[in-house]
Amino acid sequence: ARCLDSIRDEVDEIIIVDDCSKDKSREIILELTKQDSRIKPIFQTENKGVSAARNRGVAESKSKYVTMLDADDILINPRKLENEMELIRKNDKKPRTVVYSLTQVIDAQGNRLEQQVYQKEDMAIGENTRAGLLSGKYLNQYIPRDYCVEKDFLLSCGGFNESMNYYEDLDLLLRMSKEANFVCTLQHRAGQRRNRLYRF
Repeated sequence: ARCLDSIRDEVDEIIIVDDCSKDKSREIILELTKQDSRIKPIFQTENKGVSAARNRGVAESKSKYVTMLDADDILINPRKLENEMELIRKNDKKPRTVVYSLTQVIDAQGNRLEQQVYQKEDMAIGENTRAGLLSGKYLNQYIPRDYCVEKDFLLSCGGFNESMNYYEDLDLLLRMSKEANFVCTLQHRAGQRRNRLYRF
């Protein structure tokens, strides 16, 4: 519920994909659907992994632009998506644009922990993004997550590789970076649990 509460004011559509959870997720999702007509629940008939779940959610979306947020993450700034969409509009004359924000480490209760400082030259921005991803430069710095991207572009790149449940984000970023211009708001907007934050 905390994850949903953090995005309600920013979106017109919320798609929740349940990948055959064995807890009470289904009952909780159905109850949330009754409370908010924007929520579209999708219940996988078999567990196919995170990549298949994300692809299903993206494919079912009716929006031109999409973003993803895992169930145990939250947006810590209510204008994250608004600011990212503003940058997409500013860069609309360039190649396909992928816009993201920085993440803030949080604990299980959603409290902010230490805030890492990233140098702009060490981040995935602009035309050098692909070279940086291929060289591994960003592995010790910052890999874009929870980004805003045009739905059709993400799908045209093949979506998430459903044979991968680890590093599937990096794999997709590499494919998108062949055509996309990467832009960062340079602001901390999304909160990720400590045990899930990328650290190499």
